[in-house]
Amino acid sequence: MDELPLKRFEYYHTTRVDESRDKTARMMRSHRLVPLDRRASGFEARHHVAPVGKASLHYVSYGAEDVHVIPGPLETFYVLLIPHTGRCLVNTGGQSRVIAPGTAALVSPDDELDMVWERGCGQLMVKLPRDVVMARVESLIHRQIGSPPRFDPFVDLRSGTGKQIRDLTHGIAEGLSAGNSLLMQQGVLTAVEQLLTTAVVYAQPHTYSHELTRAEAPVASRVVRKVTDYIEQVPSLPASAAELAAFAGVSERSLQRAFREQLGVSPMRYVSDVRLRRVHTELARAGRSGNETVTQIASREGVSNFGRFARLYRERFGELPSETKRRAALTSLAESGQEPGGK
Repeated sequence: MDELPLKRFEYYHTTRVDESRDKTARMMRSHRLVPLDRRASGFEARHHVAPVGKASLHYVSYGAEDVHVIPGPLETFYVLLIPHTGRCLVNTGGQSRVIAPGTAALVSPDDELDMVWERGCGQLMVKLPRDVVMARVESLIHRQIGSPPRFDPFVDLRSGTGKQIRDLTHGIAEGLSAGNSLLMQQGVLTAVEQLLTTAVVYAQPHTYSHELTRAEAPVASRVVRKVTDYIEQVPSLPASAAELAAFAGVSERSLQRAFREQLGVSPMRYVSDVRLRRVHTELARAGRSGNETVTQIASREGVSNFGRFARLYRERFGELPSETKRRAALTSLAESGQEPGGK
């Protein structure tokens, strides 16, 4: 038998209904949990949890017994239910459908939720906080929204964007289960959270989908020039493409596409190039004065990953940052008629 999803992230494994209900309530939401055959003895609940930034992946099953689960509205989060084995009757958003491998349910925070898990049903779940989803939609359509997006509740995972969502979720779960070292890094997990959220927002129809389509209008070259001028002139370089999109008054995706089409790089790669040039200039100046270290200069320009920065710097200038500073110092000494070492 294949290993269960996210097995290394086991939260609990129990045959007690009250323990399962109480522990899952702490992780998700308070709910009613009712085995449908009191004479049976097949209740065996398990719950695995892997944090992914503010989001999380879960695997839940209730063993060889039909179980009625009634959470009501989730209120603070969305959940994508992807059956791994078995079937589940899901009532949400005024619709009712049996989901099984190949279909999924996407439950919005304000919709009632009522489920019957058939015996042998196990599900991989994606929990997305409401505020994360709202912030992502606002960034993409470039305005604040008054209420969370309400998604169509059922997803076909067999083709198109639904299949891509399934493959993405399974790939992340498999990477986490395998102990992928990159996925253990908080910065990477935050990026994966953003990727999952963005993928769901684009893949599944919701109440703001029409605005997403409008927001994809081509960005004029003057807007790209406006953004590049801003990057070149602002003292503190932007930390995200979303910040640049807000400055330009366009959607983040439109800005990304315009930069690639017109300049051949992403907005943040352009920012990285400007940062490299600034550090290079500052290192040459510091090499002549000897007042600051490479780390101090790079940190002031917003560098946080020094290993990656050094690699990019060498690719751009053909030498390490320390070599630039040393070469500038030697040039300064030669111009002043002094010898290295102060002689």
